[in-house]
Amino acid sequence: MSKVLGVLLIIGSIVSTNIKAENASGLWTGFFAYPANSTQGHGMFSLVIKQSGNKLRGKIIEPDPQGNAVHFSANVNGIVQHKKVKFIKKYDGTAGRNHEVYYELEQRGDLMKGIWRIGDELDGTVLLKRIAVYEMEKIFNESIIEFDKNPDSPTEG
Repeated sequence: MSKVLGVLLIIGSIVSTNIKAENASGLWTGFFAYPANSTQGHGMFSLVIKQSGNKLRGKIIEPDPQGNAVHFSANVNGIVQHKKVKFIKKYDGTAGRNHEVYYELEQRGDLMKGIWRIGDELDGTVLLKRIAVYEMEKIFNESIIEFDKNPDSPTEG
């Protein structure tokens, strides 16, 4: 019996070390939605994640849809288990927002989809896409070309 248990433990440790966590590091951007019965609608945010082993840390910048603040900022701490990404977003107090939001996502390459939850009272869905450096360079170059074509167009701000 003890030999069988020993073999099972060895096999279990080999299998668990071969199941690698997705790499969640990078720049992510996406949308979150409130429940259908909510008047809140949806919002967007950008997230920078640095993953080390199965732990992750990051920072979120989220535009304020009501215009009370330029943006909200939040710190992120969590874990990655195979394709599951779980983290807590803790707002830093900008414009009085200082609560925590729990995220549970499934990562498939450069996409993450899942739910967010505030306590037991409020939850919704979220979809994020990782933005690669070459994509940002392409957007930047297209923007410069467009800007140079229209030198007389008004700018915001």
